[in-house]
Amino acid sequence: LYLDEGQVISKIEVQIKDGDPENADPMPTFETSNINYFIGDYFSYVTGEINNPYDIDLTDLRVSAILYDVAENIIGGGYTYLDFILANTSTGISILMEDYGDVNSIEIYPIISGWTFFETDSEKPEDAASLSLTKFGLGNDAYGTGYGFLVENPNSNYALEESQYHVTGYSADGSVLCTDEGYINSIFPNQILGIGGDLYPASDAVLDYIEIQIKDGKFVESEIVPFFTAENAQFINDAYFPKVTGTIVNPYTSDISDLIVNAIAYNEAGDIIGGGYTYIDFILAGGKTAAEVSITVSDVPASVELYATFSYLSAFEN
Repeated sequence: LYLDEGQVISKIEVQIKDGDPENADPMPTFETSNINYFIGDYFSYVTGEINNPYDIDLTDLRVSAILYDVAENIIGGGYTYLDFILANTSTGISILMEDYGDVNSIEIYPIISGWTFFETDSEKPEDAASLSLTKFGLGNDAYGTGYGFLVENPNSNYALEESQYHVTGYSADGSVLCTDEGYINSIFPNQILGIGGDLYPASDAVLDYIEIQIKDGKFVESEIVPFFTAENAQFINDAYFPKVTGTIVNPYTSDISDLIVNAIAYNEAGDIIGGGYTYIDFILAGGKTAAEVSITVSDVPASVELYATFSYLSAFEN
């Protein structure tokens, strides 16, 4: 609830209207664990893990957090949506909150929302394989955390569209500190795509490791097609704004707008030590365009890579 300046709520009333009753057998419920409350400089966060007890993937769960004081009075709450949770797995959740002061206990409640879909492998062709997560890692600096991962489409006859990913960041003791999620709009047959991003841990806690989950999108029959490549990727060291620069090459005969460009950084051992991304407004047909990606890394990388791909805003322009 949002108030004008100076207004204070002294009490609330809640009304519930019953929906339509339906016969149902007993069903398992979502389990939650590893729940924590972090007070940040500007906002607070409730984090935890949710277990999906079902044999099917679920999308768009509404996840609410309820906060209690020492007398078990409810003193606050908040909610978010979880893009997806895979069958029979657990995943991290982070809910942005106001600072509610002396919080004694917290409960997290995942529920099926009006947007939730129950998804099985029935739409996956029998001769198709799922996307493969081949490598991932993170890098911390004084201001945040950059992550990166490589995902491979092992199919030679199928592209995948609208796949999704979920990143959970953990402290050394296993507490969930933050999460991130997003879409892989398209990945072509036999393509390896790098994805970079940023994580912002609650309070001053330090990220120690991440877990990444990938949800397959739609399988679309496709021949081997060209995809964007990159040239001359190099790391530009800067105390405040380190970045990766390079040139993106368009293999198509059309101008294309609003591409995503991801940067991945590696150490001498080949481990991923950071990542980031940006957008480029357009690239001309058969042409090249320069890209500059701000990146968060834990050290000066031994090598860097750039990966360009379509976004939801991308369009072919003749």
